Amino acid sequence: YYIQLLWQAIRKDIGDDEPPLYGIVEAAYTLIGAMASMTIGKVHLDWTVVGEPVLAVGAFGVAAVLFLMSGTRSMALAYSTYICFTVIYHTMITVANSEVAKQVNRDSYGLIFGVTTFFALLMQTGLTYVVNKVYFLPPRDQFVVYASYYGILGVCFMIVTMISLLLRHRRR
Repeated sequence: YYIQLLWQAIRKDIGDDEPPLYGIVEAAYTLIGAMASMTIGKVHLDWTVVGEPVLAVGAFGVAAVLFLMSGTRSMALAYSTYICFTVIYHTMITVANSEVAKQVNRDSYGLIFGVTTFFALLMQTGLTYVVNKVYFLPPRDQFVVYASYYGILGVCFMIVTMISLLLRHRRR
């Protein structure tokens, strides 16, 4: 995991020799993330209207959390921001996947989710390669890059939101 490299860098910077709490943090985000995903699944919203704005806010939230995480010198803050990141991320993925599933023919689920997962992993691998092997960035700087990526993603969702609002306003 990339996060453990950041945690190790933070621990080294502050001279922390306490046993790491990685397992506790992983368990906490799994439980909280599951609860958040179940809760968002019960929320009755017209996701065709609020989907992009929610994803924009989520992407900006993830960007802010990753940026905060990249600069912290507190393990407690590093752990809690990671939990926030994973909860927001997994909740956004749940919403996006459920909306895609509603629009896709049942026979195409495997193909659609397989192709999108493949391209997501391809992009992730490319970004990781560039950050690690081309620019040799230290962990803190890597997380600034990841925060920037989510910030750009948030801007893209915000642009789509604005275009949708303009088109909806024109139709009236």
